[in-house]
Amino acid sequence: MFFFGLSTAAAVSAIIFVTHLIIDAITARSNATASSLIADQGAHFAVILTIWILLFNPDFSYLRDYLTYPILMYIFVLLMGYTIVLHPTGIFISRITQRWRESICVNASDDATGLDDESLEDAGKYIGYLERFLILTFILLQQYTAIGFLIAAKSVFRFNATRKTSEYILIGTLLSFSIAILVGFIVSFFLSISLPDNLTNIIQIISFPD
Repeated sequence: MFFFGLSTAAAVSAIIFVTHLIIDAITARSNATASSLIADQGAHFAVILTIWILLFNPDFSYLRDYLTYPILMYIFVLLMGYTIVLHPTGIFISRITQRWRESICVNASDDATGLDDESLEDAGKYIGYLERFLILTFILLQQYTAIGFLIAAKSVFRFNATRKTSEYILIGTLLSFSIAILVGFIVSFFLSISLPDNLTNIIQIISFPD
């Protein structure tokens, strides 16, 4: 156990207090978004982690035994897979479906029914992010049945939409699901090559518990 003098404890408390005030002041001046919240919490964590490293000077040399080439390749392939199915895939789908989206917007502006059919800002983008993230995760865990439930949930998402809007949603959904499934199987293939035996056993236990 580590014991520090009163002056050290007071200095650490003062540093944490001042840095947290500065971070919170910067966050308060920015827009209240999810990104600013994540950045705020990340900055708080970085301050505490830095102080911990300076005080205790931990030995990280043992990590060399764990960060072997197969482990690093596993992490790289996994990060690449999740990166591809998020923003790049969203841009790709948006470009493909742009002409249909513009057609729906033109028809909506000419609609004189007075009904409020506007969607939430960027809701479709984040729904796509979430569904592709879940599909890739289900494939990596070999939980293919869960993908069927996700498709069923998405199919009733807008049951009262017009035919043109329903077709637009269906095209976007099939593109999103197809890309996520394809990336999922590609990632699974590369992981099966680079995955160590101990991690393979862990994934099998998670995917198929007794």
